[in-house]
Amino acid sequence: MYVIGLTGNIASGKTAVADRLEALGARVICADTVAREVVRPGSEGLRRVGEAFGDGVIRPDGSLDRATLGRIVFGDANQRMRLEAILHPLIVGSIRQTLSAWESEAPSAVAVVNAALLIEIGLHETADEVWLVEARDDIRLRRIMHRDGLSGDEARARMESQMPSAQKRRFADRVLINNGTNEELIEQVDALWARTAERITGEQ
Repeated sequence: MYVIGLTGNIASGKTAVADRLEALGARVICADTVAREVVRPGSEGLRRVGEAFGDGVIRPDGSLDRATLGRIVFGDANQRMRLEAILHPLIVGSIRQTLSAWESEAPSAVAVVNAALLIEIGLHETADEVWLVEARDDIRLRRIMHRDGLSGDEARARMESQMPSAQKRRFADRVLINNGTNEELIEQVDALWARTAERITGEQ
């Protein structure tokens, strides 16, 4: 199975790229979705988070209070690293299990691992190639504020918590620029997909 690692910082446009790749026939697994699954009510992940950060991050219904936890970890690098030490191994393990299952089911398929922290958690080493989605900081800031209802300071804190895109370029095989319209981004995706499919076919 051929694996594409898809990454890019917050509000760069990864979801739009992943959705298009899925429409083109790829199997897509999203690290954000997995991250929610590993802290679902009653999970070992949620138990560990509660122990580390206190009952205040758990809602009365037993679910994770993401807003409260976000205020804690995005304002303190040490707290963020503490959370990551709990969640990242669980997320990586779950994604690797899914890829292994897909490999058994459809060895000729193309799989996409959509993860903002693809490089930081080492999943880029699982990929045959890495696609990086980039957008200008001012555009990303506006997208975050509009999408998530955050203040400028809150949005910047989330942006600054991630590895700069310039550093991620060192690991990227392909770069998509998302400063324009969604249609322009999709055109780039389609072109890269066609070249990737041609390369895979040539290697088989």
